[in-house]
Amino acid sequence: MCRTKQTVIILAVFVINTIGFASTEKITPQTEEKVRAVIKSLHTGYENKDVNGILELLHPGCEEPPKEFFKQMLLGEFKCDDPVEAEFDIQNISQYKENIAVQVFSKVKGMWLKKNDLYILKPHKGELLINGFYEQLEPNDFDIQTGVYTSKKGKFSLTIPAGWIPLKGVWLLRALTPDSVTILARDLESKVMMGLVQMPMKLDPNETIAAQKAVEADSAVEKREVTDYTVCEQGPASLGDMKGYTIITEFKAKDPNIATRKRMRAYFSDNPMLYFFICDAIGPEKFDTLLPQFEAVVTSFNMSPVDEKLSRQEAVAAEQAEGTVTGRVYSSKEFNCFIAAPEGWEIRTSPNPAHLVEMQYTKGKSIARLITAKGLRPTDKLNDIFTKRLEAVKGIVQDFFESSRQDVTIQEIPGIESIHTYYIEGFGHFNVKEVTLIREGTYYLILCQCIEPDDFTVLEKDFNKIIKSFGFIQ
Repeated sequence: MCRTKQTVIILAVFVINTIGFASTEKITPQTEEKVRAVIKSLHTGYENKDVNGILELLHPGCEEPPKEFFKQMLLGEFKCDDPVEAEFDIQNISQYKENIAVQVFSKVKGMWLKKNDLYILKPHKGELLINGFYEQLEPNDFDIQTGVYTSKKGKFSLTIPAGWIPLKGVWLLRALTPDSVTILARDLESKVMMGLVQMPMKLDPNETIAAQKAVEADSAVEKREVTDYTVCEQGPASLGDMKGYTIITEFKAKDPNIATRKRMRAYFSDNPMLYFFICDAIGPEKFDTLLPQFEAVVTSFNMSPVDEKLSRQEAVAAEQAEGTVTGRVYSSKEFNCFIAAPEGWEIRTSPNPAHLVEMQYTKGKSIARLITAKGLRPTDKLNDIFTKRLEAVKGIVQDFFESSRQDVTIQEIPGIESIHTYYIEGFGHFNVKEVTLIREGTYYLILCQCIEPDDFTVLEKDFNKIIKSFGFIQ
C-alpha cells in the first residue's frame, strides 16, 4: 500500500563499523558533504518516482545492480499513484583510495519496509556516483569476532578475510539460488560470489567431469558476452570430499565503461547440488595479490555435520522437508500446502534448501518442483515478484521465448501461469510451464520443466495434473 509522503531523514552517524571495514583514507568534510548529496538525490528520486533521475546517479561502470534490470524494477515499483514516503539514514562512511563505502538504513513505504544497504561510490568526471549497492546480511548470519558467515538454509559456512565485507548475493543470483553471498574485497570492487544450485540432470557419473561440464557451459555463455577472452589456466580441484574444476580467465566487457577483470571460477559437484565460487579481480593486475584470499575463502567452505547413516543430500532433504511424502502426495503443515505426482513420476523431498519437494519423470529427464519462501512484505505484489524472477532467468539462459501468460486461480488465490522455452549451455532446451502464487506472506512456485529429448506435448498433460493437484490445507 502506498502512503502519504513525509519528510526524509538523512543523518550522518559515525559508529563502529559493524561490517569490519576500516577506512584507509581520512573522511574529509568535503567528502562527507558529497556523500550526503548523493544519498539526498537518491531519496529525492524515490519520492518523485524519477526513474531517469535515479539511473543518472549510477556510475557508467556500475554492474550491481544491472542497469536494465534495475530500471524495470523501478518502473514496476513506481506504478502506484500515491506519493512515496522515503527515509535514507547514513550509518557509516568508509573509504579505500577513491572508492567510498556508505552504510545506509532505508525505508520506502509502499516498496520496502526497511533495509540495510551498502552503497559503493566512485568519482566520475568530478562527481561521486553509485558504482554498486548491496543488501547487508542479517545480524545473525555473520560473526564479526570470528569472521565466519553461516548459511542456515544451505548448511555451510565460510570464513571471510579480514577487512572484506560479506553481503547478500548479487541481485540476479538471489533470484535463483538460496543464501547466495557476495564478499567484497578491500578495494570495494573485486569480489567473491558464492552460491549453490540444483542441477536439472546428472551431467556425468564422475563428479570432476560433472563440475568441468558445468564450468565450461557457464564459460561458453560468458565468452559470447565479452571481448578479448583468454583462458589463463584450468584443471581439476577438490574441496574436502567434493570433486570440482577451476578455470581462470581474463576478459573485457563489450561496454567500454565496465572494467577489465581476471576471473576464477571454482565449481564443486555433490550430485545433485553444485556449489560455485566466482572470484573477480577488477583490474587483472590485482589478481595475483588477491588469489591467496580467493583461495582462502574457497577452502574455508565447511558443511554442517550430518548423520553418518545418510548421504549429505539425504540429510539436507530430511531436515529441509518441512513435510512428508505419503504415497504420491506431499503435504506440509509448515507451508500449509499439498501437491501430488501423477503416474510415471517419482516424488521425494528435495535436497535443495530452496525447494520443498521434487518429482522426476521416470521415462526421461524432466522434473517438477514446488519452491516456496516465507517472509514476503505486505507491499510485495504478485506481478512484481513474477516479473523479477523471469527477468533473472532471462539473464542466464539463451533463446528465451514466452509463448503464453495468463491469470489463474487456485482455491480462490490468484496466480500467474507462464509457458516459455529457453536453452542452457550443456543441458539443452527446456519447455517450462509454471504457476506463481502468493498467500499470506508466502511465495509458491510450481515449476514444471520438460527437458529435451522429452516431448512437451506429451508431458503438458502431466504438468496440468501436477498444477491442479496443488492446494492449501486450510
